[in-house]
Parts: sequence; structure tokens; C-alpha cells
Amino acid sequence: MSQFGKWAGCALMLWGAHGFAAPMSAEPVSSEWGHKLSVQGGYAPRDGVLGASSDDFYSLRYEPSFNWYSPDKQWHKWQVFARGWLAYDENAALVQEQDDARTDGFNAELREFFVRRRLLGDDPRFALTLGRQRYSDRLGLWWDDALESVRFDYQGSTSEGFLALGQKLASYNTDIDHLSDADDEVLYAFGEYALRWSSRHWLGGRAMLEHDHSDKDIEDRRDYQGYRLGLFAKGDAPLGSLLLDYHSEFAFIDGEREQYLQRQWQSVDVQGWAWLSDVGLQWSQLILKPRLSLQWGLTDKPTAADDGFFQNRIQSDRVRENDDFGTRLVSSFFRLEVRNLKYVGLGLRIEPASRQELNLRLTDLHRQTDLLPGALRTEQEMGSGTHLGQMLDLQWYWEQFPRAFNGRVQQLNLLVGAGAFFPADAMGDMDTQYQLMLGLTARY
Repeated sequence: MSQFGKWAGCALMLWGAHGFAAPMSAEPVSSEWGHKLSVQGGYAPRDGVLGASSDDFYSLRYEPSFNWYSPDKQWHKWQVFARGWLAYDENAALVQEQDDARTDGFNAELREFFVRRRLLGDDPRFALTLGRQRYSDRLGLWWDDALESVRFDYQGSTSEGFLALGQKLASYNTDIDHLSDADDEVLYAFGEYALRWSSRHWLGGRAMLEHDHSDKDIEDRRDYQGYRLGLFAKGDAPLGSLLLDYHSEFAFIDGEREQYLQRQWQSVDVQGWAWLSDVGLQWSQLILKPRLSLQWGLTDKPTAADDGFFQNRIQSDRVRENDDFGTRLVSSFFRLEVRNLKYVGLGLRIEPASRQELNLRLTDLHRQTDLLPGALRTEQEMGSGTHLGQMLDLQWYWEQFPRAFNGRVQQLNLLVGAGAFFPADAMGDMDTQYQLMLGLTARY
């Protein structure tokens, strides 16, 4: 996509944004603008790499979004949606919401744009969407990215699911003029189906086919073709005065990679699995409403550098708990590759006051084999043994009660975070690593 096209698209969104969000009224709404302003800053190892020198990072971002409905919002059959951003980032690799394609300084991007047709066959359960749209699941294990695709959705009273087919076609960031070799010409077919087998419990399956149909290129030496299959379960249940909640994911991968080794192309078989879970107990009758949780993750033990479970380019370790701030599987800052890994963690969440949360997590991390790198990114030489270390993570979150202003809704959220990584033998001579972060988000 040309530089002119990228800037023109974002400029059109900003030009239209003078209308702001549609006012709250009984009149039918056919279009509305949304506005999100976010500020993040902090101090952490540069590029999020353990062992690197620490540095400041910050991000200023304005995200306008536009919705058009026909005939009106309440009973619409057609929806047109677009979302972009204008941003200034410094040390962008540390910004939580930044994608792998990172850029410092000023940049603009068209994040999403799609057309959705609801009420297919006048049935409210079915919808079809075409365009660049974002996919996400709670743990990021399956999908956590935006790509150009066609998506068919089913939403019933006791079951739901979707099927999608797509690939990334272009970069829509003004500072990135092309897709990386790892993203270019990779086709994905994926979907999920979930059944609510009880009033508070869901069981489902997910699948993905991945086909890299790019030409063989020594600059892109890890083309992959294969499939992923998995199961997930989630829900909650009262146990007297306690509330038990759980979320568990299992994924299996099977395929082959085309690799350039010893001056020739070779096919290498890839198989592996991963299992991630989070189980919690909440005392909702107590003053602080504490929730004590146990998290764990486990992968297969790879036998070679190119064997075993791995995540592709549209997957991540991001955990999405709300629309404004995310965290990661074991820490708000350090990225975790779900590969050659096992971890177990304890978490405590309390509510010091209304619309506030304080979260504390302590996680112990290991690699399955010391013959291969661990799941943490580091610039230092790895040591012997399988014990990677412990991660301590602390977050305080405050959410303002929504307010009406000039007939529109305002929302302000604040996040303060701190963390430390205490390395063990497998990390070599690394010193303790620290991070601090402050985030503020306003919606209008």
C-alpha cells in the first residue's frame, strides 16, 4: 500500500472525527465516532530483552474509530467499520499494544476496516464480515492479530463459533512500506466452535491451517505448512461462599518446514503440543473480594531446534482482560515464547475500593531441555540447567465510573505496574531485571 494511501486514509478518519461520538438519545443512530487517547511510559530493559541495558520508553496514541449502520444501529443489517491511529513512540518494542512490526517516532496506521452483513437469511445468528479485522482469544495462544480476511460468524443461545480465511496483504503503517518475509504470502484458514453444556460452562474446539506459499528465498528460511488442533474449556461455579473459575487451553501442531541448510532446501517434520491453564477461587463475600489463582503452562520437550510446539506470526502471549490494558502470561513486560517451556504461578487479586484492582503474580519458569534455548528472549549466553528463574509482577488498575458529558459517555482508566525477574542457573550470569510502567487511557 502506498505511503500516500496510508496517510490519506488516516487523514480522512481525522477529518471526519470532528463529529465525535454520536450523542445518547432516543433518535435512531446511523453512524457514530469513537475516540481513544492513550499514554504509556516506563523503564525496562531495552527492546524487552532480558540482560539488555535498561531505558525509558513511552507512547502517545490517538485512535479514532467510525461505525456506519444501515438502516440504524439497533436493527442494522449492514455495518461499515474503520479504526486507525496516530502515534508517537519511543523504544516502541516495550509498548504493550505494539505489534512485532515496530517503529519509533511519528506514525499513522489503519488498524481495521471491514464491512459486516448481519441477519443473513433474516436469521440473527449468522453474520459475514469482509476486510481487515482483528482476531483475539483470551490467552493469545491461537490468534492475536489483524489480517485481511472473510469471516462467517454463528452466535446461538447455547453455542457459538466462526470460520475465517485470510492473509496479510500489505502494511498499513506509514513508516513500514512492506510486509516482512515471515508475514508475506502466508494463508490462514481457522475457526472455533464452543458449546455451553451448562449454564456457566463452555467447551469448545479450535483449528487452524497454515500455508506459506511464498517462493523459496534464503532470506526467509523457515516456510511452514501444517495444521493446529485444540480444545478449550472455561466457566465458573459457586462452591458455598466461594466462586471457582477456570480457563484451560490445549493445542497440538503437526506440519513441516522448508529450510535452507547446507546450501540446499530440506523438509523438516514439526510436531508438538502446549497446555495453558488458569484456575481461581474468589471470596466475593469478603471486604477485598480476594481471588487466589494458580496458573501453569507446559509444552512438549523438543528434540531439535526446529521441532516442537511454536507460535506463528498471528499468535502471541498476550492476555486480554479488558479493552484498555493487557498483560502477558507471566509478566506485563517480558514476552514469553510458548516453546520448550514449563511454568507454574500463583496470583492474588484484591479490590481495595470500588472499581479498583490490585494484582500480584509470582511465577517459576523452566525450560524442558537445556539443549535448546528457553522461552525468554535474552542477549546473554545461556547457562546450564533448566531453571530459568522467577518472575514477580504487580499491577494496580483503576477504572473511572462512566460519566455523561454533552450527551456523550466519557471513560478514564489508569494502570500502574512494576515487575522483577530473578534469574536462575539457566540464564547464566544475568543480574536481576526490573521494570516500571504507567498507563492512562481516555475514551469519549
